[in-house]
Amino acid sequence: MTMEKFRLKLFSGLPRSIYVLLVAHTISGFGYFVVPYLSLYLNNTSGMDKDIIGIFIAVSTLAFIPGVIIGGKLTDHYSRKKVLVTSRFISALCLLVVLFISDFYVKLILISLFTLFTAIATPSNDALIADLTPSHQRKQAYSLVYLGANFGGGIGSLVAGYAFKSYPDIIFIGEAVAILVFVFLILTKIKESKDKIAALNKEEIEESKRQENTTSNDGENSISVLLKRPILLIYIALSAAYTFSYAQNYFCLPLFIDSNFPLKSSYYFGILMLANSIVVICCTAWITKVTIKFSPVFNMFIVGLFYAFGFGMHYMINTFYLLVVATVLWTVGEILYNTNYTVFIVEKSPYEYRGRMISIASLVTRGATIINPLIMGKIIQRGNSRTVWLIVFFIMAVASISMFYLSVLENRDRNLELEASIDYH
Repeated sequence: MTMEKFRLKLFSGLPRSIYVLLVAHTISGFGYFVVPYLSLYLNNTSGMDKDIIGIFIAVSTLAFIPGVIIGGKLTDHYSRKKVLVTSRFISALCLLVVLFISDFYVKLILISLFTLFTAIATPSNDALIADLTPSHQRKQAYSLVYLGANFGGGIGSLVAGYAFKSYPDIIFIGEAVAILVFVFLILTKIKESKDKIAALNKEEIEESKRQENTTSNDGENSISVLLKRPILLIYIALSAAYTFSYAQNYFCLPLFIDSNFPLKSSYYFGILMLANSIVVICCTAWITKVTIKFSPVFNMFIVGLFYAFGFGMHYMINTFYLLVVATVLWTVGEILYNTNYTVFIVEKSPYEYRGRMISIASLVTRGATIINPLIMGKIIQRGNSRTVWLIVFFIMAVASISMFYLSVLENRDRNLELEASIDYH
């Protein structure tokens, strides 16, 4: 079986709306410029010290916290589609306004607002994919949408890598235009219907209510719902270590390349992002097929191993070719993370709390992303640029071992539930 036929077989039979989301996220991915190129943009245009750049990025990222809280609440009480398109449209407007502003502090406010409304869209986007897909096809749906985003991102990164040196503002224009096209497609091609969603996942919703034993209701606090599920709580906490490590791509990696290859930093960074996308495009279907029989938690354990060695090897890297090898390794981990992380949260969350559980998880993991540039910026500024990669290696080694133990506990609990169900019948 050829790779093309393999992909078609794996991703065939999904709801039509998922294929629309595939196209929309591919276009959106093409314009994914601001986050990966922001540290290079500030380093090349503002004259800031690297620790100040770290503070700048951390402050702008802080807007994610209220955004994801608001987004989770809106997602569970209003139309997923309306929340998604409205917040993404406003985020695009923020980027367009940046083009007409010269003051860096005003730009910080606008970039923070962009982050805020992007965060508001996050729970609605993830919940929409879950709602529109039967539970047995959910991994394939998340994989396909993720694949499309990276396909677009690979082409977009190469374009940005070439154009950035001569026209840095391309990162704002490109992403704004891509978001507007994304909004248009969602607005015109996806007809959200709560009745259809309920029918599609009727058995899942009934099972969720049965497990809750009618204790979940609108009066229950989201935190108390989470505390009733210690495995989910620990899973989210460990995942924060994963996002802390992955955040090197948006802060430490661009500066690391700029320090070691100053004449070709944006070009090399663009190539690495292209390599990242090529691996995603070529390997996502195969990796999904191979790992689909494993639980999401066990797959997250594998993610930790690839992150540990992929990022950790930067400690010893002196050539660009080894950077490419490292990129391949951590990209395999990225594929597994993006195709499993949300699936577990959805499976372990009551249906009526799905958006809020996603938002809480996003809040915790994004918190790790926020503190990353604050910590790593100080380390880099003191001249220990390679130390960050050693730190990441040890963080991921501990986190991945912990995730493996969590997978053992989850498997034990699943077996106990199965035995109890057999005894009941």
